[in-house]
Amino acid sequence: MTSILFVDDEPLLLTAMSRGFRKDRERWHMVFVGSGAAALRELDRESFDVVVTDLRMPAMDGTALLDHVRRTYRGTARIMLSGNIEPSLDALGRTFAHDVLAKPCSIPELRACIERQLGAGNTSSARVRAAVRAMSVRGSRIPSAG
Repeated sequence: MTSILFVDDEPLLLTAMSRGFRKDRERWHMVFVGSGAAALRELDRESFDVVVTDLRMPAMDGTALLDHVRRTYRGTARIMLSGNIEPSLDALGRTFAHDVLAKPCSIPELRACIERQLGAGNTSSARVRAAVRAMSVRGSRIPSAG
């Protein structure tokens, strides 16, 4: 199952996202946290296919979090949300993120962005699924151990 970590310091926004993605719970495992530090703890506990984070947060901002994810969890797609998309911030965000969305964005827009990242092969699980599909198309088999 695809795992997604949502990070935002605004509790009302996290609640809105949790409710908005309710219909996706059967296909996605989702975790919602309120800080960069909480996100790091979750990343230590389990692997995530996608991290969606706000840019501006106290203590650890979205760029610091996504830079850590980029360096440590290479198979994780990174999406940044920002309430202030000016050219310099957009360029900075794209250094650390696969995609940057203006805040507020709609749930369907964010869902489409997540699906785009999953389909683009920016996640470890997407690359594994693609490799397995390619092997099965060619008739290859995974050798057994031993």
